[in-house]
Amino acid sequence: MPRIQIQMLKGRTAEQKRRLAKGVTEAASEALGISQERISLIMLEVEEDQLAHGGLLWCDREVKPPI
Repeated sequence: MPRIQIQMLKGRTAEQKRRLAKGVTEAASEALGISQERISLIMLEVEEDQLAHGGLLWCDREVKPPI
C-alpha cells in the first residue's frame, strides 16, 4: 500500500487540498496499476519559519521563488 507524503506551506484551502489529493491519487493509481483505495496521502503543512530554500528561511526572503 503506497503512502505518499506532501509537505507544503500553510495557507491552501480545503478545496485546493481536495483537488490535490484527487489528482495525486489518480496519477499514482495509474502509474502503479493499482486501485485508488490502496493509496494513502498525507499532507503536512509548515509555517514560513520552518522552511528554508537556498539557505534562507522562507519568511526572510524578499522575493519568494515558486515552490
